[in-house]
Formats: sequence, structure tokens, C-alpha cells
Amino acid sequence: MSSRDKQDSRKKEFKKSLDSETARRKREENSIGIRKNAREELMLKRRGIVQPSVPSPSYQIIVPLNVQEQFQQYENETMENKIKNLPGLVTALNSNDQAYVYSSLVQFRKLLSIHANPPIDQVIECGIIPKLNQLLQCNNPKVQFESAWALTNIASGNNRQTQTVIESGSVPIFIQLLLAETTDEVKEQCAWALGNIAGDTVDSRNYLLKCGAMNALIPLLKFNEGDGAASSERRISLIQNIAWTVSNLCRGKPQPDFSIVSQCLPAINELINIDNLPSEIYGDLCWALSYLCDGPNTKIQTVIDSGVVPRLVKLLEYPESIVFTPALRAVGNIVTGESAQTQVVIDNNGVELITRLLSVQKKSIRKESCWALSNITAGEPSQIDVVVSNPKTVSTLISLLSHSEHDIKREACWALSNSTNNSSSKSIQTLVRHNILKHFIDLLNSQDLVILKIVLEGLINIVREGEKAKTKTGANPYVNMILELEGDSIIYDLQEHQSKDVFKKASELVEFFENSDYSDSENSEPNINQNGQYEFSSNYNGNSINI
Repeated sequence: MSSRDKQDSRKKEFKKSLDSETARRKREENSIGIRKNAREELMLKRRGIVQPSVPSPSYQIIVPLNVQEQFQQYENETMENKIKNLPGLVTALNSNDQAYVYSSLVQFRKLLSIHANPPIDQVIECGIIPKLNQLLQCNNPKVQFESAWALTNIASGNNRQTQTVIESGSVPIFIQLLLAETTDEVKEQCAWALGNIAGDTVDSRNYLLKCGAMNALIPLLKFNEGDGAASSERRISLIQNIAWTVSNLCRGKPQPDFSIVSQCLPAINELINIDNLPSEIYGDLCWALSYLCDGPNTKIQTVIDSGVVPRLVKLLEYPESIVFTPALRAVGNIVTGESAQTQVVIDNNGVELITRLLSVQKKSIRKESCWALSNITAGEPSQIDVVVSNPKTVSTLISLLSHSEHDIKREACWALSNSTNNSSSKSIQTLVRHNILKHFIDLLNSQDLVILKIVLEGLINIVREGEKAKTKTGANPYVNMILELEGDSIIYDLQEHQSKDVFKKASELVEFFENSDYSDSENSEPNINQNGQYEFSSNYNGNSINI
């Protein structure tokens, strides 16, 4: 059940008009999902499979040729034989010969890096995790790197496997290495391991935050554009993993301690404003922002105060969905806030950029875009005017009412119905010029109770606006247009609807019909002139009325 459905079910009686707080709907965990489960799992945990760049040659370990041959023979064995020979590998790992220790460590890492069904349980049962933690604390970055990589892959497994890493005491060591004078490769692998642990459970995430993981990661989000090409490439790889881990630390319900995770905002704002970074970095930063501003208005304001919103809104036009998807989620969360917070998005051309996303092929993006616009149109009259005055926005939303999937149609209904509430006369006229009455009437045959309610609410708001003209001309132009479209017969029938809310709204509209002075002469339908004013036939005294 969506947040709107829950909100409706709590009301004893549906209000005659939606106030801005009712119309502006907060997201709940399952209301609108962008990421599919498969992608969610992929993003939460990753196993190191591709060989990263190796640490500095000064830390190379000399492995004699005969030792290399022994371990090469092991590597060439079938998986079944490798598992059988694990005790020998454990013996080598615990030996006093550095070449044997390092060579066996590499073989364990390779076993754990197998793409399909790596033997994580068998490796855990060997009891080598304490040894990996010991090697993680040695003075050789090359050994630290391989140990961290092996632990990262164990932590990429199921909950029980990840918990084994946590209970072994690896986390404080990872965090210590992030703060230590070691190579970026080692720090990247430690961050990767922490990202896998953070993505396991909320308890694991909270444990990392309690241990100080966020404070250790934040300094590593900085990028020095003056570095050389090789150094910059290495740093970007590190930052990419740091950004992903930070995103995992910010996500999840119940939400993490905001006083801790929000400390990353200055670093995110600085990094996200750097041009020409990999799209994966922008994407993970946007996901982090979407989690940080998902909640009370105080959280939204903290994100706004960081200065990140102009760049965030700008990323809505990024060419890759890996970026504009989370950017849209973050922007959508911001516009659930107060009017002043929504205005920050509007002032940065948010309406125009969200409108562009209404036409993308991906269904979830169109749905999310409608949802964001519906929260903007739940705001002040001036904010509604910004949406309605954009011809592309209105025409696309109205088109979605008749040419889209059901759930998108519902979101478009919310955006347009909200546009009729607390809006200016000019906005109502614009919506009518876009034929909204016909589309709303067509939707009165919907079996969706939510759509019925919000469409009837929109019609009531429009007709109420028409009452202003009635005091001058004796006729409500919008009532007459509904009658011309034969919408009255459907509305009369809805008085028999089993829903009490639908009955009440239909009855309210019927009252307007019965109090109207409708003339069915062919000249009685109002026309709108080029100035946006209604022109009526002689039956209405031939007046041009600016409602």
C-alpha cells in the first residue's frame, strides 16, 4: 500500500479540498521503487573479481621459481581437488616462509574470487580468518592488499558469512588502515570490504558507524585535480569505492543516525561539483543524497544547506540513467518538503528537467517524475503556476492520462489534480485549454478508487473556480463544458458508488449541475480567446470574462 493509500485509509471523511500538507506525499519504503531487486543486490555487495592495479614494486615479494611451480600446479587443479587440498594451503599460509605465506594467500584470494559459487564456507571452515586479520596488520601493503581482498570476498557472501568477518574483529582493522599511511590500493580494498558489510544488514551498518567508519571514509572523498594522470586514475578508483561505501552507510530502514551520516555532506558537495568524473561516482553520491533527504523536513534542510541542490538538479539531465535515476530520487525527496525547500528545486530549473524525464522509455523514471511533479503542484499557487505554465509539462502529463500504464496514470492524475487545488485562475484556464476536463471525465470510468477520488477532487476544484465567473455572467463555464462533454451522466451514476467518499464528491458536483443555468444551444459553449479570457455567446451577455 502506498503512502497515499495509507493516508486516505486513515481519513474518516475525505476532505472537500486537499490542503498542501495532505497533497504533498512523503515516500515510504515500498511506495515507488526505482531499483529492481537484482540491481539492489548487485549494488549492496560486490565481490572483487577483476585484478586491480598492484601496489608499488618496492613492496614486491620474491617467490622462488620452485615455489611458484608448486602453487601453479595447485591453481591448475579442478575445483574438487582444490577443496580437498585446502589443508595443505592452510599449512603454507601458517608457515614462517614469506614466499609460502604470500603464495597461499593469493590462492585463497583467487578461490574466493570465483564468479559463480565461490567456496566461501569451505574457506571459513579452514579457520584462516584470524590469520587474514593478522596479515592485514603487517607492514607490507602487498600482503595487506591480498588479505583485505580475501576478506572482502568473504564479506560479499550471505549474512552468516559476513557476520563471521565482523565477529573476527576485521572491522576495526579496516578502519585503522583507512586512516594509516598505506597505499591507496589497500585503502580501496578496505573500503570495499566495509561497503559489503554495510550492505548486509542494518545492524551491520550501524556497527560500522559506531566504529567510526564514516569519519574514516570522508577524508578519502577528496580529489586533487592537480595530480598526474596515473595518480589521478588511482585516486579516482579509490574514490569510486569510497562513494559506494558511503552510500551503503547512508541507506536502509530504520535509517542510520543522521548526526553521523550527514557529516559526509560537505565532502559530497565538493566532489559532486567536479566535472568529468566517472558516472558511477556521481551515481553513488546521488544515491547517498537521496537517502539523506528521505525523511523529515529538518533532514531535507540540512541537505539544502550543504549547497548541493543546484548540482543535484543539474544532474537530472545527465545522459546516463545510472546518474539521473538517483538524482531524480533525491530531488523527488526534496520536493516533499516545505514550500521554501521545494522552491530551491524550482529555482534551479527543476520543473523543466523533471519534465524531460517524463518521456524516457523506462517506466519507473516516468512514474517517479510524475510523483515529483505532484509534490511540486501540491505547493503554493506560484509553484503550481510554474508547472502549469510549461506547455510541455502539462501536455505530457495529460497525454500520460490516456497513453500510459496504470500506475503512471495514477501519478499523473495526482500531479494534475493537485494543480487544480489552491491554484490561480490563470492556471485553471491553462489546464482547461489543454482539455483536462475531457481526460478527467474519461477517467471517471476507472475501477481504481484512488483515481476516482483525485479526479473528482480535481473536477470540484475546477468547477469551484468557475463559480467566480457565474457571479458576473450568471453561468459557470466549466459546468457547461462538463455538460457538453456528457460528464454529468457519469457523475450522477457515481452517486450510487459503494465508496462513501466517491458518493460525497459526486453529489457535490451534482449540486453545481442542478444550480447551473445551462443552455444547450450550439453557441452556448464558452471559447477562450488569445488573451486566455472566456468569451460567451449572447446567452451569457456576450461578455469576455477573465476568471
